[in-house]
Amino acid sequence: MLDYQVSWDPVQRAVVIEKDKQKMEDAKKSIVSLFEHHIEAMNNHIVEQMLSHIAEESYLHRAQGQYYGDLFERTDLHIELQEIEIMQVYNDEATVYTKEAFSNENDAFYLDHEVEYVYSLLDLPDEGWQIVDVQQISIDYSDNGVLLNHQPGAVGSAVIQVWKQNEKALNDENLKDYLETLYKNTYFYDAMEYNKTFDFKYYNAHQQSEEVRFIGQEGDYAFLYIISKTTLGSIFPSYRTEGIYTFKKADGDWKLYDIAPLSTEVITPIESSLGGE
Repeated sequence: MLDYQVSWDPVQRAVVIEKDKQKMEDAKKSIVSLFEHHIEAMNNHIVEQMLSHIAEESYLHRAQGQYYGDLFERTDLHIELQEIEIMQVYNDEATVYTKEAFSNENDAFYLDHEVEYVYSLLDLPDEGWQIVDVQQISIDYSDNGVLLNHQPGAVGSAVIQVWKQNEKALNDENLKDYLETLYKNTYFYDAMEYNKTFDFKYYNAHQQSEEVRFIGQEGDYAFLYIISKTTLGSIFPSYRTEGIYTFKKADGDWKLYDIAPLSTEVITPIESSLGGE
């Protein structure tokens, strides 16, 4: 925890509270070091070491452990920390901005990209600074040329059929059937179960695929490129999303495993939905 020096300013006739500058500098150095070691662990594909920088109680600990564990097995991922800025340090909390470049150095399917993140950190007893949350504020894909429309064949047709079942269950607001299309025992499954339970209760959602392309298969993974339009009822905006949908085999069946959004476009502003001009 940072210390503060309290003094009286007789000219301003006010109490002045100043942060301990040395402790502030030490905190900033520790935070930068955390991110450098975090990126190093990711580039070495050491999941346990990567997770040592994330608070165990945080949802990120499980989510990123599963996501990057699979990604490290399939790709030769490399991350470059292009920018880092400590936006705020207050007591045992910190907010950090980073710009990171992700690239794959083998032949596995992966879209290289740059991401801007805002991280939340806590200075935990006996553990030091730990990542507890992250928000993605922008993403830029360098090459979408790999999103070719391959002939689906048997695998592609099976994966597309699972997607159709997923979309039908969503539109029918059938949570049981929707969850049957997802890969179980993952953070993605838990998050979707929570989100759709909420959506089915409070929204009149409808989703329509406008374009579905089979990208290809790599072992137990298969990939679709999908553009879809979603409406949430008459008083909410509609939007169009573009993304890469990853499917993974579970006991011989394809299940939706992850979604990587490429873009989101609001196509019916709130004012239009409400009848405004």
